[in-house]
Amino acid sequence: MLMRPSPWLLTTLLGSIFCLTAACSDFKLPQLSDAPSQQSQPRIPASVTVLFDQTVRTAKLEHTACADTQWTGQVGDSILRAFQDMGQARFPQFSIGDGSATTPQVPLPGTFPVRAAITLKHNSFTATTRTGSDDRYMAQLDIRLVATFYDLNGQPLPDAPLTYSEAVKVWTPQYGSSSQCPTQQLDEVLQTATEHLAAQFPRYVGQLIAKSQTQTGAAQQVAVNPSPASAPASATIPAPPPTPVPSAQPAVASQQDADRYAVVVGVGLYRTPWAGWREGLFFDSKENLSLLSHSLNVPENHTLLLQDELASQEDIEEALTSWLPKRVNKDSILFFYFNGQALADAKTGEIFLIPYDGTPASSRTRLISLRWLQSRVQKLGAKLALAVIDTPLTGTTLSKDSKSKPVTPNWVADLDGSSNSSTSTLIQIARSMASSKQPQGLLAGLHGDADLDHDGVITLGEWLRSLRGTAITVPTLAPTVGIQSIPLSHVTHQ
Repeated sequence: MLMRPSPWLLTTLLGSIFCLTAACSDFKLPQLSDAPSQQSQPRIPASVTVLFDQTVRTAKLEHTACADTQWTGQVGDSILRAFQDMGQARFPQFSIGDGSATTPQVPLPGTFPVRAAITLKHNSFTATTRTGSDDRYMAQLDIRLVATFYDLNGQPLPDAPLTYSEAVKVWTPQYGSSSQCPTQQLDEVLQTATEHLAAQFPRYVGQLIAKSQTQTGAAQQVAVNPSPASAPASATIPAPPPTPVPSAQPAVASQQDADRYAVVVGVGLYRTPWAGWREGLFFDSKENLSLLSHSLNVPENHTLLLQDELASQEDIEEALTSWLPKRVNKDSILFFYFNGQALADAKTGEIFLIPYDGTPASSRTRLISLRWLQSRVQKLGAKLALAVIDTPLTGTTLSKDSKSKPVTPNWVADLDGSSNSSTSTLIQIARSMASSKQPQGLLAGLHGDADLDHDGVITLGEWLRSLRGTAITVPTLAPTVGIQSIPLSHVTHQ
């Protein structure tokens, strides 16, 4: 009596035959060993509680294999398994909550209590080179999580991205004329992706602990005066920003101001590039974060960096409608910095910032309207908000009857009070297209060149005066306006 081979055995046999008849060295099936090994990594002295909300727990991926076989990947289940395995290997104590207000675990002696909430921002699995019913093709797998850590008072800190974005090779052969289509490899690809996501989490925890060890005074105070009421077991020490700031700084700053916040947007590449998209771009994330955190005295955990694929329209809008409103108050000073491409509407002069997922040809609803940006910032109610638009500008001509004429960019936009949204002082500084100087970045003067009276303090007024001829400032402030005396930066002169 003949035994009918199992689908998995058939897959193995077909794989062996395929490798004898094709260039297997050019087509490597993903293996679970491709994922980072947690067992070989040192354990981190932390008691960790991770809360996954429903966006993660119910997440699924759908992908069409073979000709018409629908595969559904249980993303949520795979993420939870990967994090559980990672947590047991990397931490003395690790638990997973359900995202609700559960009672935190009691941390083990000698460990840091860490609590983080994880949400799913995006996931997709798309064939990129398949034609028709091809069973051998490339696909793009993208999963983006966000981990939010909490400080000693239970307040959320800047989000930490956990991202997997890879082109993967797929082989899902259909058995002749049968309807059988093995999808085990798709399951393996998903598992590898979630293991990579989980492997990124300990890095943030390690940075978080390392940073706490440099804050000697705060650490000693917590050790001498432990207070369950003020320092819950589920809280953590302050977390680092998504991109760490280098230690070497050109300027010496004074003590950082707890009421200063910054959103830094840098688009050095675009999802769909167009002719000339590189012109005028010079964003340096380390340099600009250095200026903001050290020269402008913005605390590191008060700085949100949105760069390249993390600077989509959704990311920028979320920063202005969710991240900042949770933090900014009437005593705050806010810095919004954008370096990427921008567009002036050829008919109206209306200005739009182009996010990572936009192009000059995109619908205006897919771009960031300068008018909307100004309105959102003003509604925050900060004592002072500075919007620095450090970007080239395209689309300033209008074609009609084969002729072109210049269109004046509308930098004022909502600053004329047309929307009646003003509850705080907003000053906008934009790169001037008429300047003959080579663009070095509008923040460059904060290294020290803007200290016009050489007293070691760069005030708002000094900085604005140093930008004359290279920037457009809206509104133009009179020299007597008291707000110009606000100190922005402390510098030392050689």
